[in-house]
Amino acid sequence: MSEPQSGGRRRARLAPGALAVAAVLASVLLVVLARTPRARAAVVTAEGALPNGALDPRRVDALLAAVRGTGPVACELAVRTVSGRNWNGRGGDPTSADTAARSLVDDVVTMNADASSVPSLRAALGDADACVRRVAAPLLGRVDDQAATDALLAALRDASAPTRVAGATGLAYGGRRRAAAARDPLVAALRDADAGVRAASAWALGQLRVPGTTPLLVAALRDRDAAVRRAVAVALGSLEDAAAVDALVAALRDDADPLVRQAAAWALGQIK
Repeated sequence: MSEPQSGGRRRARLAPGALAVAAVLASVLLVVLARTPRARAAVVTAEGALPNGALDPRRVDALLAAVRGTGPVACELAVRTVSGRNWNGRGGDPTSADTAARSLVDDVVTMNADASSVPSLRAALGDADACVRRVAAPLLGRVDDQAATDALLAALRDASAPTRVAGATGLAYGGRRRAAAARDPLVAALRDADAGVRAASAWALGQLRVPGTTPLLVAALRDRDAAVRRAVAVALGSLEDAAAVDALVAALRDDADPLVRQAAAWALGQIK
């Protein structure tokens, strides 16, 4: 059978699940390759061909299957594609010098799952594959449905630390509609035995911008784990609360970890 000559006819042959997977993989490839003005211009054209809107359960399952077993770089780019964020709490750097790549990530289409995908995504939060968990978390977090909130809160209480990390991360994507329900569980998770859970919870509190959390985060800036302190500094920068300035200045001056100092400097720059 000969290869179709028309891109439109070729797309017509793709099942919805395959189209969703192709969108993510194409987005990842664009971000990797778009390092020149010509390539960046091509991104604008290519993005118009990617699917937008809700992902049904079949497409969600296909997407999760596609990212299973991927390497760390491809996984990071896939997570950024589906989350539409510069930093997801487990990788990426809000202070990275690679601003061109970051802006490309921001421009890549964001895909949303619908409420019927909640069971699949909730199960994926407990998957043994780290990339599956990381991709599922923002997709579930952006589902505007009480079942999604309940699933994320349940994940935050799970016996498995990686599942708790995924739950905390997903809660960050709910905005104000989820902030009230997420506040107390995330604050409690700042004392979790697992450093990854503490870091993800701190980042989520910053993303949700819940009032009254600055003193709690300032206290967490003294966490014994450098990755947690870094996440806390980023969260304080997201809150843009002047009450955190003294603690951030102290971290910038005194913290032994250079990445924590870098994050503190970034956070201070966010506070007007």
